[in-house]
Amino acid sequence: MLVGVVFGFPSQGPASFRAEYDCAVDLAVERAVERGGRRAGGMAVVTDADLAPLPGALQKYLRVTGAVGQPRIRSLRARFRCRIRSGPISRWMTFTAKQRNVHEDPARLFFMEATMLGVPLQALHLYVGPRVTMRVKVASIVQVVDATGPDLDRAETVTLFNDMCLLAPGALIDRAIR
Repeated sequence: MLVGVVFGFPSQGPASFRAEYDCAVDLAVERAVERGGRRAGGMAVVTDADLAPLPGALQKYLRVTGAVGQPRIRSLRARFRCRIRSGPISRWMTFTAKQRNVHEDPARLFFMEATMLGVPLQALHLYVGPRVTMRVKVASIVQVVDATGPDLDRAETVTLFNDMCLLAPGALIDRAIR
């Protein structure tokens, strides 16, 4: 029982990556609401008029994905159960993850839990505004990755855009996208 408490509190408690992720999600959603992310009178829908100023290929893509006639995408929430590996002959590692993207005031928040060689690990990847942090802890105690910087900022901006294209194409009509 003591082992459960020793490892459970760091992974589930108020100083855990899980708690930090939940707090970051709450703040991102609150900021989006303050900036007008939820408007009275229902959600506006994507129209053909919204597509008119866009390049032809993007107009076609948005029509094919069914974005026209659907509510404008302000945010998305996803849960994953996936496998990753560090190289073509490396062993697969399964993981579960939660992700929240907010497009009104750009944020991409990603929390992952996995087990590698029987040892649990957690990763927290936060893109808030133009800055990114990526941290990984083994057994929720020992931090083994603490990455930040302009290269990661650029890479995460591309990832956020990729998420928009694949998971929320209706978000591509936003004026901030050029």
